[in-house]
Amino acid sequence: MTVATRTHPILYVDDEPANLLAVQYAFEGILPVEIASSGEEALKMLGERRFSVLLTDQRMPGMSGVELCAHVRDRHPDVVRIILTAYADLHSAVDAVNRGQVLRYVAKPVSNEELEEVLRTALDAHEATRAMRELQERALRATPARAVSRRLAVQLAEPLRRLRSSLAHGGDLVVALQRTEDPTRREALLGELRHAREDAEREVMQLEEMRLRLDAELVPDAAPPPAVDLARLAEGAVRLRRAKLDPAIRIALSVEGTPRAFVEASLFGQVIDALLDNAVAALSRKGGGRIEVVVGESEDTGWVTVRDDGPGIPEPARLRVFDPGFSLHGGAGFGLARARERVESAGGALDLERSTEGTSFVLHLPLADRMEDRSGEYPKRRTA
Repeated sequence: MTVATRTHPILYVDDEPANLLAVQYAFEGILPVEIASSGEEALKMLGERRFSVLLTDQRMPGMSGVELCAHVRDRHPDVVRIILTAYADLHSAVDAVNRGQVLRYVAKPVSNEELEEVLRTALDAHEATRAMRELQERALRATPARAVSRRLAVQLAEPLRRLRSSLAHGGDLVVALQRTEDPTRREALLGELRHAREDAEREVMQLEEMRLRLDAELVPDAAPPPAVDLARLAEGAVRLRRAKLDPAIRIALSVEGTPRAFVEASLFGQVIDALLDNAVAALSRKGGGRIEVVVGESEDTGWVTVRDDGPGIPEPARLRVFDPGFSLHGGAGFGLARARERVESAGGALDLERSTEGTSFVLHLPLADRMEDRSGEYPKRRTA
């Protein structure tokens, strides 16, 4: 699974140029990694832009890895902090974990495969923290604090417990990996580590689902919708769907721009889900296949294409695909007719594209930046 392009990058700090280049090369096209050659340079970079994860060597001249993590905890507490350490420096790293300065340490030497699993788990931890913070902020803006506190405590308790358990188990597996040289045992541990990361991803997705539901409940119908990042919302929808898919069905996301549109996040999520439902149903009948979600922007519109390599839609059905009550694959749900209606009420369009194979739907929404440039106001909604 490739980390989505919207993720803030990982910052890797090491005073050895060869190590910096090796890690950057190993994860090129797999994980977003930027590099710094000292603690001072790392702090400067962290002050200039956002990062999800800090991975730092412990033994460096000037500022050690533990000292760097302590500074980052105070200045950028949302950044997940990990220390790479040799056995001789293990005591300092363990002490830093116990004092809350780092999420975990990784003993050297470590393989690229092991390090990738550690970094992916750290990205999941960062995403979970972000989702929880957004849940709390949105709820507090709309309801009395005491009621919010009780509600969130109940809703978050179980997914947080499972997430902490998955992250802790992943840390134990990394330690076990580094203590064995038996190839069979290492392969088994790596498989278990992947499962632990997938468990953590599922909990992050559940938190994102809760955030979308809270959006739908708390945003009044009469209030203007905020400008939202379509790529980020599409990423969340894909992550949620990926966790539920049959292994024979693959789903990929690519981002070709940074479109923002005036639309409710919950509405956008429902429309994308309806399109994904259609694609999954088509591929399930075929026995598997590929779904591609592409997000981009043109001069005035942001767009999302959802296409599959299934059997396609016969011509008679193409003429009725958006008719109320018509179903391509049976069953109820949000439905394509309702999806188009809701998109049009937000000033956009939903169309079935001509395709030589499979099925391709495209969603268009006016770009918020263009609307603001022209009038300083959000677009007027059309009544159904």
